[in-house]
Amino acid sequence: MFCSVFRQTDARNLLTVKKFAVCLVVLTAAHCLGVPDPVRLKYEPSEPKFLVPVGPYGRDYEEAVRKILDKRWGFGTMIYETVGKFFAVSVWGKDYANYDYDHPLHNFITYLELDGASGDAKATKDVDVPIDIDFAIAVQRAWATMLLKSRYPEKSFLGADGYTAEFSVEVRSVGGVYAYTWSPSGGLTKEIVELGSALADYCKAPGEERPKLRQNLIARLKDFEQKAAKAR
Repeated sequence: MFCSVFRQTDARNLLTVKKFAVCLVVLTAAHCLGVPDPVRLKYEPSEPKFLVPVGPYGRDYEEAVRKILDKRWGFGTMIYETVGKFFAVSVWGKDYANYDYDHPLHNFITYLELDGASGDAKATKDVDVPIDIDFAIAVQRAWATMLLKSRYPEKSFLGADGYTAEFSVEVRSVGGVYAYTWSPSGGLTKEIVELGSALADYCKAPGEERPKLRQNLIARLKDFEQKAAKAR
């Protein structure tokens, strides 16, 4: 009787081993027959025509900058990072009248210089420069028009060096919109980086030079908005 039980147990174990071996052979054969790999972008030295969408969380440096900015955000922000140069500009407004939440009474450009690109980044310079509502809305319209056209790239374009610029803006009925670019050499992506840098230069300029810079910047922002709106 005991011998019979042992023989039955050995038979079941042998059957299990055979089933496992068959499964392993099937899986190996399936892989050899060309099971497709997961989708991944092929690297190609090309540039996206538009900004690339990105979430607001998960990047230490950008989150540290947003924490420093706090409520100084809304009409258009650029966070810039490259070796030895870290800064951010943010256009925003506060105080409202007659429930007009689209046109704050007081508007500013905040300019930050940072001590590094880590989650512990600290501001070495933090300046709020007052601007008028027309200037602030010109930035918002340019940023929103460009960011709402953000799309994922078809090819991987990131390199080992260069700079990264993240953009964000608040759009009514959408909320915060976030996108970035890496070292663009031309097109709308480079132009919006240049506009962000021009806003930083405006903050650093002497007060007597700002009226002329403002006029020039508003013209550039409106021109950029029109080009971004037509871009396909």
